[in-house]
Amino acid sequence: METTIENMMAGIMLMTNQKIKLGDYVQFLGSLNFMGTIEEINIRYSVVRTIDKRRTIIPNTIISSTPIKTLKSETLIRGDLQIRLPRHIDIDQIKSLLIQTINNIK
Repeated sequence: METTIENMMAGIMLMTNQKIKLGDYVQFLGSLNFMGTIEEINIRYSVVRTIDKRRTIIPNTIISSTPIKTLKSETLIRGDLQIRLPRHIDIDQIKSLLIQTINNIK
């Protein structure tokens, strides 16, 4: 009974503080160490769909005590890009064109 109550309290905390939300693509760090999409947040457990399409049910107490890196709902994502250009090309013009192209992606 104690575990059920702990899971319910953790579920209420997950639903109210928006640590994770439906549709988020997350990486669980620590002992869980896997990635997936949040499909359901229940009062006692949460459902995560892994990359290989497995449906994983995780008790909310484990989720609330595990470090989570949210990847999908971040407003800013950093990436690195290496481009080789001829010497006569205007670098600032290429840079602004790349920034404009990336910002137009939805």
